[in-house]
Amino acid sequence: GATLTPILARSLTMPVSIVEDKTLDSGQAYLRLGSAEQVIDSSALLESICDAFDAFSQQSEEEIQHG
Repeated sequence: GATLTPILARSLTMPVSIVEDKTLDSGQAYLRLGSAEQVIDSSALLESICDAFDAFSQQSEEEIQHG
């Protein structure tokens, strides 16, 4: 919370409060505005990027081997 508060304060014009939720895994957060809510999962995003990179690397390696 202490790390994000100054960043959010510079980026947003509305007041922001950060509340820790021990039920969330590392890299997860809920973003709530009124009744709207969005789950942010940076761990899943990073895993997805790694999977895409692995698939790209494997395809490139196969193309090099098979011309």
